[in-house]
Amino acid sequence: MVAAWGGYSFIINLIPIFVLGTMFIYKFNMKVYVAYSVFYTMGSILAMQITFVNFAVIRSSEHLVSHCVFILMNAFVIIEYVRNNLQAE
Repeated sequence: MVAAWGGYSFIINLIPIFVLGTMFIYKFNMKVYVAYSVFYTMGSILAMQITFVNFAVIRSSEHLVSHCVFILMNAFVIIEYVRNNLQAE
């Protein structure tokens, strides 16, 4: 997508917004977690292979939504894991 279309940043921001929405309406599950984690890591690595993008994936504000949602999603999963496994009996 990065190599074929310069407007890839629209898609790279729509998918994290969807994931964030699933967290807000409590429809987030491990399938969404795995899917977005793979999409984020593989997408970032493969986008850096394109010569005109290089490290703009990490530095530019166009990708800030995807970075923030990835961090929030991992924090959400950790908090839910702790909440479910350390409940007071």
